[in-house]
Amino acid sequence: MTNQVANDLAPVMTAEELFEFLRIGSTAGYLALNRGDFPFAVKIGSLWRIPRDAMLDWLSQAKAAGAGDMGDSHSPNVVPHPHIQRATERR
Repeated sequence: MTNQVANDLAPVMTAEELFEFLRIGSTAGYLALNRGDFPFAVKIGSLWRIPRDAMLDWLSQAKAAGAGDMGDSHSPNVVPHPHIQRATERR
């Protein structure tokens, strides 16, 4: 990711902005938030807020750990849904 892309993000993002940045749907995003998959997210009342720098650090750590995609079982705090199989596990 370029610094320009990071600089274009708000310092504190909404859940919807996080989902758009990660290119995930809102249903999957809110499930992940409520499971605690995004340890950097903060819930204020019923609203989620995401500190940009903490989210970017988390992504950098996941990349350094070798997590290729958000569905990778080695990604920090990401648990694959039990009903979803990887393409390589399908018949």
